[in-house]
Parts: sequence; C-alpha cells; structure tokens
Amino acid sequence: MPSKLSGPSVRHTLCVAAIAAALLPIALKAQSSGADVAYLSHWPTGMSPQEVGPLLARHFVGSPHQYTKTIHYSETVSWYGALEIAQLTHDQQLTTDLAKRFQPLLEPAEASRVPSSGHVDNSVFGAAPLELYIATKQPQYLTLGRGYADRQWEKPDASGLSGETRFWIDDMYMITLLQVEAFRATQDPKYLDRAATEMVAYLDKLQQPNGLFFHAPDVPFFWGRGDGWMAAGMTDASPLPSREPPATSAHPRRLPQHDGGAAQIPG
Repeated sequence: MPSKLSGPSVRHTLCVAAIAAALLPIALKAQSSGADVAYLSHWPTGMSPQEVGPLLARHFVGSPHQYTKTIHYSETVSWYGALEIAQLTHDQQLTTDLAKRFQPLLEPAEASRVPSSGHVDNSVFGAAPLELYIATKQPQYLTLGRGYADRQWEKPDASGLSGETRFWIDDMYMITLLQVEAFRATQDPKYLDRAATEMVAYLDKLQQPNGLFFHAPDVPFFWGRGDGWMAAGMTDASPLPSREPPATSAHPRRLPQHDGGAAQIPG
C-alpha cells in the first residue's frame, strides 16, 4: 500500500535511502576483504546497510512521487540507489518492482513528470533509466537515459565542458553519475572522458588547500553536503578504468586529500 508520507518526510526518507545505498557496497567490500574496518564491519543488530538498505528500497517502491511537478533529483538518485541495493543483494523482485514503478513515466498519463534537459538537477534523471537498462537490458531505458547524457554535452564550451557547467559543487554528483552510468550502459569511453574532464575542472576550481571544496567560486564556504556530493562522485567514478589524457586519472589522487580535510571539520 503506498505510503502517505509527503514533503519533508519523503525527502528525509529518500536521503536516508541514498546514504544506505552508498554504504552498502562499501560495507560488503570491507567484510569480504577481511579488512580491519570496525565501523564498516560491526553493526548493531538490524542496523547494517544489508538490513536497512532493502527496507528503505522497499519503502521507496511504495512511496508516492514528491510534490514537485516533475521528478526531483533526490527521487532520481534514490531510485538509482534502490536499484544498486537490488543488484548488490541479488534481489530480482526488487528490481522488477522498481521497474514497475518507472513504467508509468513511459506512458502518456505520467509523461509530464519526466524532467526536461538543460539543467544538472533535471538531467541527472537519466541515471535512473540507465541503471534500469543495466539491470534489465530493455532498450527503452537505454534510449531515454542516453538521451539525457548526450544532450548534456550538446553545447560544450571551448574547454570541452558541458553547457550545464555551473561550478557548483553539487554538480560533481549530478553530472558524474549521469555520464558514468552512460559509460556503464554503453561502454562508450566518451562518457567517461566527459565525466573526468568535468571533474578535473571542478577540482582545480573549487578544491582548497585543506582538501575540502567551496560551494561555488562566489560562495567561499565549506558545505558538508556539497563535499559529500563530491566524495560520492569521485567514489562512483574511481573503480572505472582510467584513460588518457591524464585528466581521467587525476581525481583518485585528490580523494584522500579531501577525506583528510573532512576529518578535521566538525559536522
């Protein structure tokens, strides 16, 4: 039965779901490797990402869309996170249910909920159908998701950066996720090169000597969530093969620098 949560309650639930989705692969890797990482290996009963993640993903399946007229980026990344949980826990039924939740968006009745391109907060929507394509191999998902990734680079600037570039730190999850998902779905290296080129430009523009990032060049403040966006984007891209030019391998060197700075900043 659909949840009656709305507004801030839904946003809170979706944010927690996204966090669980991010923690689950890290926790599984730590446990399987035998690494001595107590904070990722020993959880109170019922509190591990393996337990909490599927519960949140199931809650997401039954939750209504948010109050916005089109799908909000927080819902998009939660959809992606829930699909990642399904893949990591080998829950085919969860994948099926998440695909069913998406199906009305492909039909006239709810087509108006699909965001338009042209802004990073809208374009990241393409990551959800791309992840559905990776899971199901249904071509309609690839067509929809790849369209967002390609339109994001329809009008690149002289440096090869997306026309959606704002140099806001949150872009480093929005743009990275979409382009990396397009690479995973197609194995076309142009998507990986785009993500890497964009990320290096943001690293050079926004990262400070302590490793953290300003929100934007004209907003010289350390924003906890924004630094989290950057860390998530770098983590999402880091397992992928690096390519020439060296821009594609620059971001992993900066991740420890970022984490070290974050450890020194309260909250």
